[in-house]
Amino acid sequence: MRSSPPRIFYGWYVVLAVALVLTTSSGLGFYNLSVLLDAFVRERGLPVALASGATACYFIGSSTGGVLAGWLIDRIDPRKVVIASAALSAPLRPNKGTLPSSSGARPRT
Repeated sequence: MRSSPPRIFYGWYVVLAVALVLTTSSGLGFYNLSVLLDAFVRERGLPVALASGATACYFIGSSTGGVLAGWLIDRIDPRKVVIASAALSAPLRPNKGTLPSSSGARPRT
């Protein structure tokens, strides 16, 4: 009698899915910053300090959101938290590059 090959533990599929999500969201957001900062400074004429400040706000918001999401997942069904966060962020994603500057920064000459 031939024995069937051992099945892969289901948790490894979860690990791979989380790795994919983190690579595309956090990884690309982090490693593309040098390209994005240069583009913000050149195309929008923003001062380097202002563009870097926006990046700092992005990371502070991401870390705060991560802590809040973890706290909610501990108390509520994780599926509901993920669905709610996706529903809240999905309409904002396409508009990231078109947001006007509200800081009053003027292009450099």
